[in-house]
Order: sequence, then C-alpha cells, then structure tokens
Amino acid sequence: MYTSFINMIIKEGIINSFIDLFSLAFIQRALIAGVIIAILAGIVGVMTLIRKVAFYGDAIAHSSLAGVAIGLFFGIYPLFTALIYSIIVALFLPAMRKTFSLSFDNILGILLPLSMGLGVLIFSFLPGYQPEMMSFLFGNILTIQLQEIYLIIGIFIVTIIILSKLINPILMTSLDEEYATLLGLNVKWLQRLYEVLLTIIIVAGVKLLGVILINALLIIPASSAKNLSNSMKMWLILSPIISVISVFGGIVSSVLLNTPPGATIAVFAGLIFLISQVISKLNLVKNS
Repeated sequence: MYTSFINMIIKEGIINSFIDLFSLAFIQRALIAGVIIAILAGIVGVMTLIRKVAFYGDAIAHSSLAGVAIGLFFGIYPLFTALIYSIIVALFLPAMRKTFSLSFDNILGILLPLSMGLGVLIFSFLPGYQPEMMSFLFGNILTIQLQEIYLIIGIFIVTIIILSKLINPILMTSLDEEYATLLGLNVKWLQRLYEVLLTIIIVAGVKLLGVILINALLIIPASSAKNLSNSMKMWLILSPIISVISVFGGIVSSVLLNTPPGATIAVFAGLIFLISQVISKLNLVKNS
C-alpha cells in the first residue's frame, strides 16, 4: 500500500492522490466510524479522567473479549454478545465490591485477566481462531462493514441525546458525589448510566482499536485536552476534537505506511499528548 501510494503521488500529485485515497469505500467507512467513535470517546473520556477510573475502561474492554468469543462460539453477532456481557459486568461490579469486600482496583485486577483468559479459552475451540482473535485484540477498522456503520451511528444518536439531557448531572456526580446528593441528584442511577454509556462506547470501538488499545482513545485525547484547557467547557470541547484528529491521522498514516490501524491511531494520539505536554510546560513557564 505504501509503495503504491508513493507511485500514485509521483504520477498524479499529492492532491489528486489523496482524492483517490478518500474515494475508496473502505477508507470512507473507516473514517466515518472512526470519527463517530472518537467524538463519543472524547466526551466520555473526560468523565473517566475526572472519576480517576482509567483502569475501569481497560477492564471493561478486556472483559468484552469473552463476550466476543461467546458470540462467535454460538454463531451470534460477536459485538452484540460483547455488549451484553460487558454491561452485565459493569452493572454487577458494585455488588461484587460489597460481596467480596475488596477495593475497586482489586476487583478490576481480578476481572481483567479472568475475562481475557475466558475469551482466549473459548477462541481456542474455534477453527482459525488466531486471526479472528488478533482482529478483536488489536482492531482492524479498515474491514468495517456498512451494517456496522449503521450500528455505530445509532449508538452515536442515542448517546448524544442522553448526554444533551444529562451531561451536567453526570459531570456533577463525577466531580463530587456528596455534593450531587445534597442537590437531590440520584447519584447511583447516574453512576450506572455513565458505566453503561462507557461500556457501549468501548464495545463499539473494539472494531476500531481492539480490546487492548480502545482505552487509549478514551484516556490519551482527554489527557491531551486537559493539558491545553483552562476550563471544563474547553476540556469537553477539545477532547473530542483531539480524539477525531488522532483517529483521522492514525487511519491515513496506517494506509500510507502499511501499519496496523489500531496501533497507529494509539501512537498518533500519544504523539499529540507529548506535544500538548510541551505546550502546557511552555505556557506554565510564560505564566510564571
């Protein structure tokens, strides 16, 4: 792909080459799905950083592998079973903490390898499981299909409607649960709603970055935006923008360099984070 694109640039020029590249159906599908998921991940990623539960998203992502494997084993659409399995895990986490009297990190530390191990075991019983498992572990957005685009658009519409109505209460609960309770907010219900939304976005993004890397899209752009923001409003605006830039730049770079899309997106996001750190430090120096 890289060599063919270089030859295309030499023959047709940069602008025409990129027009030809973006005219490809699989690139269009990848960009549409990637941008939609990036917007959602950027918004929910801010809430995740505020709550200081970055490891929680990682545990849910790894848990989804078991759901994917169950779906493939029984011949059911794997992302559907991954979603059901992950939501069950997310909703039962509080009860598990109380039952076993363990810390949140301890529960997640047990759940992550357990679900991953269960997923790998189920995959081992499937014919040709290694390529299939690698696809879900590291993602391959360039193979996304039209029906999956429709599903992601549906998730986007529902999530945006919910957030447009409840983003302030969810943020208030994330910032200070006791104060939110005093304001009369249903903290437990808002907590469960956040967990379900996070789970849905993570599972939808498995096709994009895979089980292992999807948490990067939740955490890295939100962290970059935090470095560049001086208010909550700016943080919420910049995070999805940086997330979209990461996905767009990562997809295009992966096509040009013939590298895995998920890993390229994660690295691209990491580079933006490093740049944001430098900018943040320079601003601190100037302000001092």
